[in-house]
Amino acid sequence: MKHTQQEREDTANFYTDTTDPLLERMSTPLFASQRFSPPRKNWFVSFLTVLWRKINQLLILSMSVLILLLFIRFLIEGIHLSNSLFVQWTMYITDPLVYPFANMFPMLPYDGFIIDASTLVAIVIYALAITLLRQFLRTLLTNW
Repeated sequence: MKHTQQEREDTANFYTDTTDPLLERMSTPLFASQRFSPPRKNWFVSFLTVLWRKINQLLILSMSVLILLLFIRFLIEGIHLSNSLFVQWTMYITDPLVYPFANMFPMLPYDGFIIDASTLVAIVIYALAITLLRQFLRTLLTNW
């Protein structure tokens, strides 16, 4: 069962001779320590990545709810609804959001409906602000 030095050299030569030179590193056997060792990340970087994803999800959710509420307000004012509790609740919630833009544009009558341009401006400005905040945080955290 003992192999001589010549037999070992012959098997080594045979192995490298039949193996394609380009694939030699890929076809050589791996040791057990090399098989299952994925690159390890720093725990702090992983934590910041997860935190960024959650903040991004919260910003998207808040922007969606904000735009939905402002669009409902736009429809309510356009159709002249005012007696329902839902309408009163929606107006109560969205009044502070539209207040900075309240007198920027007049309400435009159109064929029996009212177009509230200040609510549309509020929708656009809040969407831009949240999108810019998300982009700023993305560029801030991609440098890690």
